[in-house]
Amino acid sequence: MTKYTLTNPRHNYNHLPFAPKKIPFFYGWAILVFSALGILMSMPGQTTGISAFTEHLIRDLHISRSDLTFAYMIGTIASSLLLVYAGKIYDLIGARLICCCASIGLGITLLLLSQVDNFTNFIYQNDTSSYAIIGIMITGFFLLRFFGQGVLTLGSRNMLMKWFDKKRGLATALSGPIVTTGFSAAPFFLNDFIRATSWQTAWLYLGTASVVIFSTIIAIFFRDNPEACGLLPDGKKPTDNNLTLTSQRQFTVAEVRRHLPFWTFALTLSLSGFYITAMTFNIVSIFSQAGMNAKTAFAILIPGTIIAVILNIIGGILADRIKAKYLLMVMLSGIIIANLSLCWLAPGITVITLIIGNGIGAGLFGVIGNVTFPRFYGREHLGAINGFTMTLMVFSSAIAPWLFSKCLELTGSYKAMTIISVAIALLLFTFAFKADSPVDQEK
Repeated sequence: MTKYTLTNPRHNYNHLPFAPKKIPFFYGWAILVFSALGILMSMPGQTTGISAFTEHLIRDLHISRSDLTFAYMIGTIASSLLLVYAGKIYDLIGARLICCCASIGLGITLLLLSQVDNFTNFIYQNDTSSYAIIGIMITGFFLLRFFGQGVLTLGSRNMLMKWFDKKRGLATALSGPIVTTGFSAAPFFLNDFIRATSWQTAWLYLGTASVVIFSTIIAIFFRDNPEACGLLPDGKKPTDNNLTLTSQRQFTVAEVRRHLPFWTFALTLSLSGFYITAMTFNIVSIFSQAGMNAKTAFAILIPGTIIAVILNIIGGILADRIKAKYLLMVMLSGIIIANLSLCWLAPGITVITLIIGNGIGAGLFGVIGNVTFPRFYGREHLGAINGFTMTLMVFSSAIAPWLFSKCLELTGSYKAMTIISVAIALLLFTFAFKADSPVDQEK
């Protein structure tokens, strides 16, 4: 029995400033748009959003690339350790409040980081070492990753999962292209904006927008779940105002951790984040080693996005009709193709296979992440479950750039790490055959 019960929105704050129940269409479709917008607004805390600023930070803060990468790694790992607790808080207070707080926190962090060069200049006047600068950037990256990549993404994505059940795959198919296209376009937009102004101004504008504009949007339009608004998932019509919803067993995060299929899905998502983050951070170096320039390296993003969007739509539609493990196998195949292409990257066919592999992995990432866990384990403890999953994902993305850099430093190439990634993907592929939901396993 799930805790969600139909309530009269007049008896809680969900009717302020308007009651979703009075909207002439199912409010879940509006939630779909705002959920995608919430994930897009987390961009300054995502790898693609931070990468646009890295070269400028290295130059103006007078620190080395390895020092900045180290600060990024430590800050990200620290943020990942708190996401389980953030997920539990989400389960208690809902998407509206936690996302509003996260948006304000992210914005304040960006406003402070827009002045980081002034802080460092003051420090260098009194101390010529870089340790204080590294400490400041660790703190900055921790806050960016926690509020942006962590809490804002977690709350926005979970909100969408709660408003849909049988149509969750369709909802993902519709929202996924918005997120994928936005994430792919962000580096180009940020680079152009930084060139036209400065990196300090870019963070200043983003911070102001996050504190003032987007937190207001969240406060007005976000709603955690349909039952609290007197509605049902997928737009079903309630037959009793005091209806208590019955559904599958609601798993706790402790129970989920003992379920092998959970680890198969969670580690696949983490592996995807691992190699994508490493590739994004080192993409110019990777292509340079293969005899190609930076223009060619960034050119793979556009066709990869097109494939990802198409796969997201197809995968989202199929997710409502087939077992999630089959989509998982396809995603793992894309990860294997991409890493084998990176291992033997050269002008020609391996560039094409890299684009295809990345497109498959990115296209199914959101589908699997959105559909699987609420379908397998219910919605009651979804925040804690996804918080733990995001801990794994964020931790893997944190260590990836450092491990790939060390691999290059020790071996002269990135091949060893890509081969290890392929080996892990093959192992997970074998586990995927048994990655059924608890309901299927009981049959």
